[in-house]
Amino acid sequence: MWRRLWSTPQAAGWDGAGYDVALARYTRLAVLAEDGTRWSAASECRQLEDRFGLNPRSMLQLRWTIADAAEHGVAHLPNRTLAVVPPSTPDRWGPPADPDAEQPEEATNVG
Repeated sequence: MWRRLWSTPQAAGWDGAGYDVALARYTRLAVLAEDGTRWSAASECRQLEDRFGLNPRSMLQLRWTIADAAEHGVAHLPNRTLAVVPPSTPDRWGPPADPDAEQPEEATNVG
């Protein structure tokens, strides 16, 4: 399960963010929930899935999209062809615009 979890596109969003301990907890709870040993583990798993972008609704809430990993600089992760890309990634969306900056005048076509 641990390897499968880290091979998902969402792993690019967790890499280097310090989620290892919480993801290990999720993995242990998921195993307990799947084998029926601990029923309350299923509820805890659903809550953690929401936090880690492991379902469509939570990906929407995190504003993550799945994109080509190489194009977004996360191809260094093993077996990575797809990755989640948060909306603040500069290479995809660019820096936020300064609302106080002067806007250039549009060129007019004389002719």
